[in-house]
Amino acid sequence: MQLFKKKYFAFLAVLIGIFTLFNIQASANGVNGIAMQPIYPSNQITKNGIINPQVKPGDTQELSFNIINLSNENIKASITPNTAVTSDTPSIDYSKSKYKYDRSLKYSFKDIFNEDTITKNLAPRKVTKITFTAHIPDKKFSGLLMGAFYISTNKTYMNNSSATPINNKYSYAMPVILKEDHLKAVPRLTLGDVYTSTQNDTPQVNSRIYNKHPAIIDNMTMETFITDANGKRIYHMYHNNNSVAPNSNFTYRNLISDKNILNPGKYHIKIIAKSDEGKWILEKDFSVGVAQYLGTILQDNSWLWWLILLLILLIILIIIYIIYKKIKSKRENEKVKNTGKHFK
Repeated sequence: MQLFKKKYFAFLAVLIGIFTLFNIQASANGVNGIAMQPIYPSNQITKNGIINPQVKPGDTQELSFNIINLSNENIKASITPNTAVTSDTPSIDYSKSKYKYDRSLKYSFKDIFNEDTITKNLAPRKVTKITFTAHIPDKKFSGLLMGAFYISTNKTYMNNSSATPINNKYSYAMPVILKEDHLKAVPRLTLGDVYTSTQNDTPQVNSRIYNKHPAIIDNMTMETFITDANGKRIYHMYHNNNSVAPNSNFTYRNLISDKNILNPGKYHIKIIAKSDEGKWILEKDFSVGVAQYLGTILQDNSWLWWLILLLILLIILIIIYIIYKKIKSKRENEKVKNTGKHFK
């Protein structure tokens, strides 16, 4: 699988970098951050740069890895087991400790550990071993149970590459994939709701996409076509290097740069997703309502809001004036009647 190949080569690159840094003092002085090294258990399926054991129902499994502090300062690190989800980019995301998972997720990676977080002080230019104990569910699961040990530190690093220096706080992840059987896990994408919204005054079409199978999709391309009610293509976009976590969902967003093409009416979206794991054609009709269209126009033309507010204020003033005139007229009529009675 291409994901494993990428992780493997990345792991080799990290090891080479570590040996170079520890042997050349001059080079090490300019290095910040940490590196990670998996410790493969005896039941590791493939030595591919991640922790990937084959487990059994009801087992207790130790999962360990090394953190190497590449800097010359103490670093305080918090390590949390997080379940893999899919961001809206889309890409596999390990950073969510609190998240509304897809209903198809049978077991959450973060829930198989007693420890929520382990905190460690990382000595400068030293290796620290981290171990979590996983309690494999008693009932057999199929496919992949995926997550990562997500690492955040107390260090911020100055980025001087831009015109304005920015403090960056880095985070890291050691991916983990647990598997029980030898069968290949096959993903499946389906399309849910399609709706429109705006982002930074730009209209966008949002497609809710689900992978309800316990399998990952790596190196995925996505090609989107939108046609109007007459079948005329009004939008086309191509994205690559996407990935999807097992039993997850995401909102795929297509920004429409031409704000004049999504007028009120009916449209059709077609998304073709391809990877080594399969090909999926996702399509659906959707509508743009008058209210949505006007909302986009108002967001794009802020002066219209002021005009509407002025009109509303003018209407309120006219209503107040009419009420005032009626009350005044009524009082004058009553005064005339009272005067007539006095003369009688």
